[in-house]
Amino acid sequence: MHKLINREELTSPQSFQDMLRIVAADYEDSLVAAGAEPYKDYTALDVYRLSQPFAVEIWKRRKDVLDLLSQ
Repeated sequence: MHKLINREELTSPQSFQDMLRIVAADYEDSLVAAGAEPYKDYTALDVYRLSQPFAVEIWKRRKDVLDLLSQ
């Protein structure tokens, strides 16, 4: 099945953009596993809207950990 979020070129969460795409791709995998079909049951924007709060929290905590390690 064709997915809306492209996982290619995603190696590690070095930028927020990559982090958001990784989380979005994971959300989409979950939707597909539950039987959802792209464009019929969800759009790329739906997946990004679901992913954004979680990705922001991960990014904040990542920054907090990096700040602690640099002290």
